[in-house]
Amino acid sequence: MPRITPLKVEDLPANIQALCAERAKAVGKNHNAMLTFARIPEIVEPLYALLDRLVVDRHNKSLLDKRLRHLLLLRVPRLNGCRYCTGHQTARRAEQGYSMEESDALLEAPLDSPLFNDREKAALRFVEEVTKDVSPSLAAFAEVRKYYNADQIVELSAIAGIWCM
Repeated sequence: MPRITPLKVEDLPANIQALCAERAKAVGKNHNAMLTFARIPEIVEPLYALLDRLVVDRHNKSLLDKRLRHLLLLRVPRLNGCRYCTGHQTARRAEQGYSMEESDALLEAPLDSPLFNDREKAALRFVEEVTKDVSPSLAAFAEVRKYYNADQIVELSAIAGIWCM
């Protein structure tokens, strides 16, 4: 039971209703957290834009491929101990481009798994260190730099940041 009651879409201002309709179309529903953030339009509007850019990518602006983004979107909540997000992302794994076996590996020890290539492991390690310690080790940064440019590394960091919220 939420401690702060989420608003109903029909009770929101028209511009926020439009954002909710776009989000529901893209991901299947509006989550209670977003409907709670909708109490303050100045918070929810940029948050929707950020999630659209980093997760849904309706406008194809992401510098990272969909599969990698969604691998990270399962790994980060696991690191944070968020059972809700982990369960939500696991349930959507097929549409996000990875198998149950890969999902299980992501939840346990992805860096040891043969299911992920070196490029994916570099991103997973980098995001894990950013999630746990804010600043990645020099080794993790050097490894991620082999596969990703500066803008892609910023996007990796942003995915970790938004999912740590």
